[in-house]
Amino acid sequence: MRENRETKTAGFTLLEVIAGMGIAILIIGGVVSIAVGSMDLSVRSSQIRLSEIRYTQLGQVFRSAFDQLPAQREIRVLPDSSLLIAGVNNVLRWPGVPPGSDAVMIRLNKGRLEVVHFLGNAEIATLSLMEGVKGMTWQVFDPELQEWVGNWVDTRTRAASLIRIRFSTEPGQFREEVFYIPLLKDSVFQPPKKINDNADTGQ
Repeated sequence: MRENRETKTAGFTLLEVIAGMGIAILIIGGVVSIAVGSMDLSVRSSQIRLSEIRYTQLGQVFRSAFDQLPAQREIRVLPDSSLLIAGVNNVLRWPGVPPGSDAVMIRLNKGRLEVVHFLGNAEIATLSLMEGVKGMTWQVFDPELQEWVGNWVDTRTRAASLIRIRFSTEPGQFREEVFYIPLLKDSVFQPPKKINDNADTGQ
């Protein structure tokens, strides 16, 4: 007599299927998180490199402008940290600036770094150099006080020879450039004994 044996097919229980799906979801989620984080880091690194390039190029533009300043000019650092250069008409010009401007200002206007040409008190041309600037401060090295000051007006015996611009890039971080300014005629250059970084910005 033969015994009829039932063949049992092995399979997964519902609990095992659910557990497997949960593990798969965790693995996929981890892989996606790593990929997204890597992409964010890459984008952030690219933004930092682009920002460094932009600020470097901007510094070169300002350095060239200060090198071209005429002997008869007046530099003012205004209370809002704008820089006004009076008595000039050939500095930081671009095609389209009407002839006859007698002053140029570098200012921060709602996150835009602008160059403005004036004729008297009237703005006759404005150019945006950079967007998204978080903060900007101009300072002049005072040879008498031997420190950086935030309010300045040139005189015949007290002319700016070193000027510094600071850009706020991130909270608690900044980027700065220092420029040499040709002196006025008949003025005496007093080299700084020791540059003091404790700047009086009025802020």
